[in-house]
Amino acid sequence: GSYKLVNSNTLTGNQSVRHYAKSRDKKKSDKGHKKKVQINEELLAEVINVTAMQEQMLGAIEKLKNDFVKNLSLRSTSGSIETLPITFEGKDYILQDLAQVVRKNPKTVVINMAAFPQAIPTVVQAISKSGMNLNPQQDELLKNTEN
Repeated sequence: GSYKLVNSNTLTGNQSVRHYAKSRDKKKSDKGHKKKVQINEELLAEVINVTAMQEQMLGAIEKLKNDFVKNLSLRSTSGSIETLPITFEGKDYILQDLAQVVRKNPKTVVINMAAFPQAIPTVVQAISKSGMNLNPQQDELLKNTEN
């Protein structure tokens, strides 16, 4: 091969080189972790009324809970019914301790109270007051066998 001598003054800078900083310099341990902020209530009390703020927040949470009960409609799962708290004869139970809960179809749940028929009124009342928007109905067969 032959080489041609080129005057270096005629070559223009068509080639540019850029040097970027590498990401290696960043600490990998801080990735995805946020620092926790500690709030000193005494210092905060110098700026605002902390008690009034806490009462406002608790009021907002209660209002949100009430809105959820009124407006949020979820298909009740048998799991949420099974863990419904029941107070019977002065003791606290969950419904699955007193009855057998069976999902008959997507809209119907059957609660078999054969083991504790004396707890039926208490269970019906607890279901009505649960906020799950359920309509408990006692089966006619059970009404006839109780008498």
